[in-house]
Amino acid sequence: MKKITLFSLSAFMLFSCQNNTSNLVPLEQNNLQQTEIQANKDKNKYGTAKRDLLFAQSTAKRWDISAELVKVEADFVYENGYANWVYYFKSPFKNKAYRVDNFNGEEVPNSFFGIQFNDFQIRIDSDKAIEKAKAKGLKRFPVNRITLERKFSSLEWEIWSSEGTFRISAEN
Repeated sequence: MKKITLFSLSAFMLFSCQNNTSNLVPLEQNNLQQTEIQANKDKNKYGTAKRDLLFAQSTAKRWDISAELVKVEADFVYENGYANWVYYFKSPFKNKAYRVDNFNGEEVPNSFFGIQFNDFQIRIDSDKAIEKAKAKGLKRFPVNRITLERKFSSLEWEIWSSEGTFRISAEN
């Protein structure tokens, strides 16, 4: 059995480090790669607002069969409209509203004054809303916050970014 001395161990480590310097990546580039990897994982994990709505509706209908959608929101929305969406429902038979996040629901205070809307009224999904906002000057991603709710008579996306607020109709 051979003894490993401190000198031979340090010489081995020095030799290994010298031969692997080509694999070293600058810290900024490594952080960017990690961010891209996380974004790709999130793209597979999340969907657009309308795509994920079916799952949220089924969760809300278990809470109350008459539950109707009143608001959709998300923070840090990617350029393709994918995010971890939060859906709010209310029912005429309940004093509380229902919040669905990651397909888990919980009752919350009913502070929603908006008018309910149905999924068939959402003709412009989050990905298309972002495309329209890009045409109006949106450039930086991920977007800080995006909401969908009925404002007076129209269903409207509101997109907040460091470049300002963009309002996009969800109906046409």
